[in-house]
Amino acid sequence: MIRATNNSQIHTRVLRLYTDKPFQGYGSDLRRAITSQFKDNPVLHNHNGIGFDYQSPRVRYIVIEHLPRLLSFENGLDIVEQIYKEKPCLKVGYTVYTVTGTELEDRIEDIGIFGRVTYKYSSITPWLALNEKNYTTFMKMSSLQKRKAFLSKILVGNFLSLSKNLSLEIQDRVNVTLHNFTEFDLKAGPILMLGFKVNFETNYKLPHFIGVGKLVSKGFGVMKMVL
Repeated sequence: MIRATNNSQIHTRVLRLYTDKPFQGYGSDLRRAITSQFKDNPVLHNHNGIGFDYQSPRVRYIVIEHLPRLLSFENGLDIVEQIYKEKPCLKVGYTVYTVTGTELEDRIEDIGIFGRVTYKYSSITPWLALNEKNYTTFMKMSSLQKRKAFLSKILVGNFLSLSKNLSLEIQDRVNVTLHNFTEFDLKAGPILMLGFKVNFETNYKLPHFIGVGKLVSKGFGVMKMVL
């Protein structure tokens, strides 16, 4: 993407991997299965050869209804096309999934604020909103309205961080109205975290499957537009 103001477009590439049996792993399992076979490409594991690359991950590993997907953009586009051509086996623990078919889709996606238009979203995968510090703050809040406002503010921050990583300058105010949320404990690797399923309305348009919040490379924080 080139630097733009308020809104722009992004070229994304989604690879669907159809397996001989329903894929029982998570995004983190898919990530390990892919990176173990393509070890020499740092964009797949968000390292730059020296250390961790703190830019927004350009390849993301998503499992929805037992169907593995890879979302890529910018310098992640080419490696996902290579994976599409090679049809790797996916090994999760002692289980091997044979890839029986692949589907590669290129999309030109809108992102950002487009005038006064608003969009409704709901979670597809759990949103990991909280770090150690704001987890403590959130848990001390007794009011539902305060918790909603707190999570809405974090979503705004997520959108602004994504914009910054994609050289998109947001000059207008990002608005988020959180309608409802459900919280639950989940494990992200060995760590127990608090995840959220959310429904909200915003003036910020998200590309399909892009994900926001923490651990987006492992498929967390994917939102679906509700029409």
